[in-house]
Amino acid sequence: VPRWASNVIEKYHSNGTLVAHWGGGGTAEGQFSQPQDVVVDSDGYIYVADTQNNRIQKFDGSGTFICQWGTAGSGIGQFYAPWSIALDDHGNVYVADVNNNRIQKFAPSNRPDQTIITLSTNPDKVGTVDGSGTYAYGTRVTVTANVHEGWSFLNWTENGIVVSTDPSYTFTTTGNRDLVANYIPVIEAPISNFTADIRMGKVPLTVEFSDTSTQAPTTWLWDFGDATISTDRNPSKTYETPGTYTVSLTASNTYGSNTEIKDEYITVLSSPPLAFHGSTLLSVFRGDRISFIGTAADNPEPGVGIWIFGSDTYLHDTTPVNSDGTFTYELIGAITATMPLGQYHVVAQHPGADNEYDIIENVVGDTTYIQLRSASEPGIAPPIGDVAFIAAGPGSLQGADATLALTDLLERNCIDDGYAILTFRVDEQQAYRYITEWGSYGEGKGQFNSPRGVAVDHEDNIYIAECYGSRIQKFDSNGTYILEWGGEGEGDGEFFLIEDLAVDRDGYVYVVDSGNGRIQKFDSSGTFLMKWGSPGVGIGQFSAPQGITIDDKGYIYVTDYGPHVGQQRIQKFHSSGTFISELDLGTGGVNGIEVDKDGYIYVPRWASNVIEKYHSNGTLVAHWGGGGTAEGQFSQPQDVVVDSDGYI
Repeated sequence: VPRWASNVIEKYHSNGTLVAHWGGGGTAEGQFSQPQDVVVDSDGYIYVADTQNNRIQKFDGSGTFICQWGTAGSGIGQFYAPWSIALDDHGNVYVADVNNNRIQKFAPSNRPDQTIITLSTNPDKVGTVDGSGTYAYGTRVTVTANVHEGWSFLNWTENGIVVSTDPSYTFTTTGNRDLVANYIPVIEAPISNFTADIRMGKVPLTVEFSDTSTQAPTTWLWDFGDATISTDRNPSKTYETPGTYTVSLTASNTYGSNTEIKDEYITVLSSPPLAFHGSTLLSVFRGDRISFIGTAADNPEPGVGIWIFGSDTYLHDTTPVNSDGTFTYELIGAITATMPLGQYHVVAQHPGADNEYDIIENVVGDTTYIQLRSASEPGIAPPIGDVAFIAAGPGSLQGADATLALTDLLERNCIDDGYAILTFRVDEQQAYRYITEWGSYGEGKGQFNSPRGVAVDHEDNIYIAECYGSRIQKFDSNGTYILEWGGEGEGDGEFFLIEDLAVDRDGYVYVVDSGNGRIQKFDSSGTFLMKWGSPGVGIGQFSAPQGITIDDKGYIYVTDYGPHVGQQRIQKFHSSGTFISELDLGTGGVNGIEVDKDGYIYVPRWASNVIEKYHSNGTLVAHWGGGGTAEGQFSQPQDVVVDSDGYI
């Protein structure tokens, strides 16, 4: 670890013991000024981002100085606060040059820029080779050996050592190479044979077949047993229908053909349909009764297995299946009253066509295992790992971890049990009940970087505006990702600092593109339609637009700063962007805005901690609040909405 305050590098044993340190403040070799990062390469050499000295220093594993590079500046190889450092597998060094706003890449000075690939055949002139030449260091190169009639490719060798048995050999250049393609004569008809990477599994089952025929076949004809064929040497086949399949391979060359038939070689299992009905996420209060309702195909005799996992909670039971294929499992209030608050996962298990559960519970002493039936006899502890895990007792998995472990077992190809998952929460009694949540920090689908605006259309789709992420994401009401659009910039459909968005009754989406001083309009799929506004304080311009709402008539209201210092205003527009009117709000911070069905305008004053209600003519008709934590008080309120019953 680099100690930037004391300008030393410290090395610890994995048990926490300090085993070495070196450095000290200064500019000499081996001294530092606020070092921020350190990496170690595969040979044990240590690289330090010596931030305030604007250089990179390299040491051996004991802290002995090796070399350094970099000076203060913005030129090539110079730094202005090198902050972070990384290495790749080729020894290249990447430096985050913070105040120069760039990444610099360096390579060891003794590494060749070019490599030469030389190819030949053995015996000479019995085949051709492609791919020789000069390549940049680190290039992915494929060399290919081609055969002449009567010969078969054997392997690639280098200095007499076999490096590949594939006629197309791909590698990364790290130096000059002299490769030889070796051939053998074809002297008789092939002897066919083959293997498969998997022979039993659930539909759809993808099998990778491999030709292991001898005597150098040149053509292949596969019959997969379901009226489909292939002429590839090593084909991939996906079986879509349960059953048992006989597979054959006919391998041929100029000397003849041979066929290998393997009866009932592939077995494809079916996972019987199983499903929960209703919401995939429920919320109940402690003491509530909750029922899980679903359907199970084929009316399994053992019923449906029920597994429930939560924090310090594990339940296992079975429930019968009705003649119509439905099943119901109920947790009575006496049970939910004792369950810890939080999220729970329910897994329903169908025993499959053999009416036997392949995943079972096994109690051994004070430990309960969930395991493959074949993992051990009842009462004998199974090995923990791929075939079993602990559900209750010392070392048990909890909640989502236990659920994932169970479904991993059920997903194994040799298992024909079906399953379905449902999630619910147990909460304390409160005014509003938690339903679901989604998102985390990041740039991926369903992740967010400063979500500032949220809007709902008439189909209950959710739109999220990311201020720093510069994009709009669309989800269904359960948080399932649908689509996104945007990106940072000034062009149509691009954004800089999004503050809010709104959706009108026709599904059009209006986005407050604050950093660009404009409003952009899109359809529900994110297609750009139009824009209006420009940076400024004039009519129809925007200084720093913050909030947006749409009234029942389709008029658009935007909060913004006016032409005077500290002045806040609301501008009203037609859906085409045509300016209609302006309401001067005076000074005091305003971000969000709402208009109710009667045309009254509501704004939260985050600076004075009050909510203000205005007539459409601009007259203040009510205000309430004040700074504090008591009921009816606020601390920097940012937004306000009004429901169809007039509640705010």
